[in-house]
Amino acid sequence: MKRLFCLVVIMVTCIASLARGQRPVSIERRATESSTRSHTRYGRSLLSFERNVGQADPEVKFLSRSAGFAVFLDDCEAVVMLTAFTGRNPADASGLQTQTGNTVHSSSLLRLKWLGAIPSSPTPVGNEVPGKSNYFRGQDPAKWWSDIPHYARIRQRVYPGVDVTYYGNHQQLEYDLELAPGVDPSVIRLGVEGAQKVRVNAEGDLVLETRSGEIRQRKPIVYQLIGRKKFLRGHYVVRRRGEIGFEISNVDRTHALVIDPILAYSTYLGGNDDDEGFSIAVDKKGQTYVTGLTASVDFPVRNAFQATEVGGLDVFVTKLDRDGDRLIYSTYLGGSGDDQARDIAIDRQGNAYITGTTDSFDFPTKNPIQSSLGGGDDAFVAKLNPQGDGLIYSTYLGGSDGEFGTGIAVDDRGQAYVTGITTSANFPTTIEAFQSTFQGGQDAYVSKLSKDGTSLIYSTYLGGVDDDQANGIALDRDGHAYVAGITRSPNFPTQNAFQNSLAFGDDAFVTKFDRDGDRLIYSTYLGGNAEDGADAIAVDKWGHAYVTGQTLSTNFPVKHAFQHKYAGGIGSDAFVTKLDRDGDRLIYSTYLGGNGDDIPGFSRGIAVDERGSAFVAGGTSSSNFPIKDALQAHNKGGETGFVTKLDPDGDSLEFSTYLGGSVDEFIDGIAVDDEGNAYLTGFTISPDFPTRKPFQGSFGGQGDAFVSKIGSAHKREH
Repeated sequence: MKRLFCLVVIMVTCIASLARGQRPVSIERRATESSTRSHTRYGRSLLSFERNVGQADPEVKFLSRSAGFAVFLDDCEAVVMLTAFTGRNPADASGLQTQTGNTVHSSSLLRLKWLGAIPSSPTPVGNEVPGKSNYFRGQDPAKWWSDIPHYARIRQRVYPGVDVTYYGNHQQLEYDLELAPGVDPSVIRLGVEGAQKVRVNAEGDLVLETRSGEIRQRKPIVYQLIGRKKFLRGHYVVRRRGEIGFEISNVDRTHALVIDPILAYSTYLGGNDDDEGFSIAVDKKGQTYVTGLTASVDFPVRNAFQATEVGGLDVFVTKLDRDGDRLIYSTYLGGSGDDQARDIAIDRQGNAYITGTTDSFDFPTKNPIQSSLGGGDDAFVAKLNPQGDGLIYSTYLGGSDGEFGTGIAVDDRGQAYVTGITTSANFPTTIEAFQSTFQGGQDAYVSKLSKDGTSLIYSTYLGGVDDDQANGIALDRDGHAYVAGITRSPNFPTQNAFQNSLAFGDDAFVTKFDRDGDRLIYSTYLGGNAEDGADAIAVDKWGHAYVTGQTLSTNFPVKHAFQHKYAGGIGSDAFVTKLDRDGDRLIYSTYLGGNGDDIPGFSRGIAVDERGSAFVAGGTSSSNFPIKDALQAHNKGGETGFVTKLDPDGDSLEFSTYLGGSVDEFIDGIAVDDEGNAYLTGFTISPDFPTRKPFQGSFGGQGDAFVSKIGSAHKREH
């Protein structure tokens, strides 16, 4: 079989600067001055190509039209027409027709020419796609054309052994270059005419500036498939007169070479008020499940169990398809008070398990363990069916005082494990609980629910004489529950501990329960000479616990560290610690931070892949946060998101990047799939948060949730 060298070069985002100083908007958005904050923005249509049968210049072979730009393909080049509009409806911005009421402000022709190419006619790839074009111009039927078919992909031979395939990702143009074995990538020379400036920015993106806006191609990621993915260094090169090429190191000419996009997708998710994503999970199909809180009456819903907001704050639960641009379902969940979700888990059937807190006396319940609100605030546990339109169970969980649900995990039998905080002396516990009585100002709790949610398999307090707070929970393959959080108690329960005593006022703790929840396998403090706390925990297939949190200690325990010293600054550093399966030994432990405040996400701030690489996400105000192979190399705002991947030994970064816009954001949750793709959710108030192939391309309200996927191209295998 013939092998191909495959270079995937993605034209991911085109930005048109509109009149009167309006901020840049993606041209795939149908945005004007009066519509940039519209909340009817969720529709999408696919970009496709139609054959030229007379409706365009004879040299054009295929054309594609979208809001704000048009593409024309001939025998050796692609011509892109960028058009910026004033007026209220730029829906047909092709440059071929202008609707009544639209005023063209400016337009630019950008010619992308394959230098030295052999002219050849482009041809469709695959079958026709739905939709036809019709043109009826004037009174002469000879100038009428109807039923012109559309195609999703167009292929063209541009050099000997080099093919280019053009296609659309919704309203964005992309293209792939495929090289036959033995072809040198340096043969690819892309000339640009019509750009005022061609440059590579600090993030490694290629930027083509025109008077009507920009075309931006994200920094390439390069790998070869040599049994597994071997990643190479590759980047754009701008040569004399704006000629563009690639430089790629250490290419093995006998194997496929692939240049991948970095940001697979990224989208806002919200309505006209405050929305925040707190937790995210991903299934085997790459579909994402997100939960959090919303104050928006127009939060996007689909196939909803609860289609309208009921209280001041409601929970939302949203499931997106693998491409991130379509809702499978999205629903409110709540009563007449304030309700917010903190964590989500999914089982093999696609049921979603959610925990959080509610003060609603009418929170939706079904088959409950506890049918009514016990105190001022209660935790809740809900199980939503795979379609998102029905509850399998939903229950309050609490005593006569206050509770907060912070973490949830689910085993192979569909049994949910929940953790959080309680101040109730009568929190529901089971007879054989590890700790059956309330100890201090506030205690942690751990509860295991039956598959149908109607009974507690076990339920226990966890704490000492002072304040204790569980923030995250994870499971291993044997059904052991691992809990991490913060304690001020000098008598917090310990067992087989790495650190037996409280080092300062606040320490992190890590606790591992046996299968029945009545015995500790290990439990340890973790901290130094100042305040420390664990925010999230994950467990790998070998039973190692990965813990992240924040520390102000200059002597936090470190071992085999990527960063040995506290970076200081104006706030805390993050830490990442990996414990062995017995809990009495550190495999590695490292600081992670810069000159500002560095905080991991709460409950779901860490995930681990099949190799034992830890992915950590959160927020940072540091201008010098550790960065490597970044998709965003600089902090553009005050507090921005960060995503860091540590190798299995913890002493080096596989990648680390900022992720955010010009104002503020925070990444609350991260999940990782079997291919090493990272999925993120959180909160942003930046109108320029980076988006790609979005379900929702524009900022909506006071603050929006977001969902982003960083592709497996960041996986570094050696």
